Amino acid sequence: MRTSVYLYPWDVVGDPAAVARLADLGVDEVSVAASYHAVRAASPAHPRHLLVTAPRSAVYYLPDPIRWSGRRLRPVEATWAGAADSFGFAAAELTRAGLSVNAWVVLSHVDGLVGEDGPVVVNAFGDRYPWALCPAHEEVRDYAATLVAEIAGRPGLSGLELEAAGWYGLEHGGAHDKTASLRLGPVESALLSLCFCATCQAAWQAAGIEVPVVQQRIRDAVRSGQAGSVAQALGDYGEPVRAVRTRIAASLRAQILDAVTGSGLRTTVHCALDPWATGAFPALDLSNPGTLGDEVMLPWDTSAAAAVSEVRPHVNVAARLDIVDSASAMVAQVRAARDADSLRFYHAGIATPAQLSAFRDALKETSSER
Repeated sequence: MRTSVYLYPWDVVGDPAAVARLADLGVDEVSVAASYHAVRAASPAHPRHLLVTAPRSAVYYLPDPIRWSGRRLRPVEATWAGAADSFGFAAAELTRAGLSVNAWVVLSHVDGLVGEDGPVVVNAFGDRYPWALCPAHEEVRDYAATLVAEIAGRPGLSGLELEAAGWYGLEHGGAHDKTASLRLGPVESALLSLCFCATCQAAWQAAGIEVPVVQQRIRDAVRSGQAGSVAQALGDYGEPVRAVRTRIAASLRAQILDAVTGSGLRTTVHCALDPWATGAFPALDLSNPGTLGDEVMLPWDTSAAAAVSEVRPHVNVAARLDIVDSASAMVAQVRAARDADSLRFYHAGIATPAQLSAFRDALKETSSER
């Protein structure tokens, strides 16, 4: 069973001990962010800094200006990671230490990449989400496929990890949020993640969906706080709406995977079991298994463990686990994910030295069980 950890490029740049520390953990792979959204991240083991603030979405390599010429959606190079092509530097250092490297790519979640008129998700109230690209737009699908293809051409990679490869929505951790007064539960959040941009409305209308009716049902459910479930709020339009969104998300992933055909890289798509899920882990779509790459990664819990037998006939399953404070808790996590094909641990860069020590001990203890 493969084991891997996540890392930001700045966790390696400027820290001569970083690679040896990671190699000592006993993992097989490291997934390094090649394209990432805005974040304020701890880096507790780094000798030069404790916090790193990435103010916007960026790529951590040097994008090809010719490839992106004339495009409205185009990647911006990070200037805060400590080096030009910090991804390339980190990947090369890790590879020299005998670790396989995956490129971790964030797609539909962006910060500062588009303006108010961009191809973004628009909720039932007409509010635009500039952090959430809408995959119904050809421009968005082309951007995602071009980005992944460019990153796949980087030397020395073993795989690609695709985060937010589908619908993004209300969820967003980058802004200083002041929405707690709305008391939005998971159902209301899911409803407010459904897109009503002009392109999505046209797709719904083509499927026989009365857009104003759906729009009003969502508004009423959110205002009342009595939604019950997404299906109940949408009524007879629930399944048609879900089907259109599923088709659009599948077309995004299909275009991405087509762009890296022949690269020889293993592709892992981040997914969630909830059919209405949006965000970093959008809904798993077993009706289109050819758009799921070689492996799907699920946030691990009892539901994910129970779903392995359903998912594995179509694609391999990776378990997303957390690096936590105690070795005993880590051992319990590993044992709970024993039916997965690989284990992905979040996140070696933001973990404290004590947490990394507990993680290393847990992997040693369970090595014969994996």
